[in-house]
Amino acid sequence: MTKQYTKNDPIWTDEVLASDPLYNILQSDNTPINSNVKIELATEVGTAGTALLAARMNNIENGIDAVDTIQAAAQGVNGWTPVADTWTYASATTINVPSGAASLYQVGDKIMLTQTTVKKFYIVGVADTLLTVTAGSNFTVANAAITLPFYSHMSNPLGFPANFDLTAPTWTTTGTAFTNQPGTNAFAFSIVGGILSLTGTANCNATSGGTGHFIATFATGQLPVTQTNANGSSGNNNTALPGWCYLAWHSLAVQIASASGSTLAANSEAMGFSISYPIA
Repeated sequence: MTKQYTKNDPIWTDEVLASDPLYNILQSDNTPINSNVKIELATEVGTAGTALLAARMNNIENGIDAVDTIQAAAQGVNGWTPVADTWTYASATTINVPSGAASLYQVGDKIMLTQTTVKKFYIVGVADTLLTVTAGSNFTVANAAITLPFYSHMSNPLGFPANFDLTAPTWTTTGTAFTNQPGTNAFAFSIVGGILSLTGTANCNATSGGTGHFIATFATGQLPVTQTNANGSSGNNNTALPGWCYLAWHSLAVQIASASGSTLAANSEAMGFSISYPIA
């Protein structure tokens, strides 16, 4: 959010008379009645008021401007809030931060930082002095200085990707093993609040040979594990055969099958799935 308030320019300045104030009393046509006279309040003052001075007006303006500046910084420009603290590398998926992180960050928040290039991540774990982050296969935290850190509680801060990609999973089956792993894998995920949504497609090789339930196991560190058993949908992209998918608690292995529990896709056929699960 950008600043909304603009102070007066030039600033407030007191008017200074050459001598004590005197007044001219005129008729409606400006004919003088009395000249150079003083005017005094006849009614006794019960409570003295505060003089309207330029210093006081400038103090009010400076206060409003300061509050406006703080509000703009707190809400962030374009959804991003700058971080004044020092962040340092801990691992490819973790960042050291000052104590008290849990009072500022939460799972599902987004961060942006610079390590030669700009990188963006989801926060998927918060400890007192450590943030666990992921950007799938798009970014990792490098063992290098971290500069220009920002965070966002917003669902769509400017420039944050709609989703992150994932490295192709390892494929196994509950029946006949694959002779050749499914290829042309395309997997992506996004996080809203504490809910992760995962989608993917893959093509069975002409000589894949796999039968039974297909199991796609994703790399540790790119996806946070589910905090409960999760169910989703799947389908054969060639025949429109419907199916289901399942992810067990604390697992990264998505099991995929047709609605009847049989093999979802034969050789040279494509399949896809979609599943959402809580990570916090």
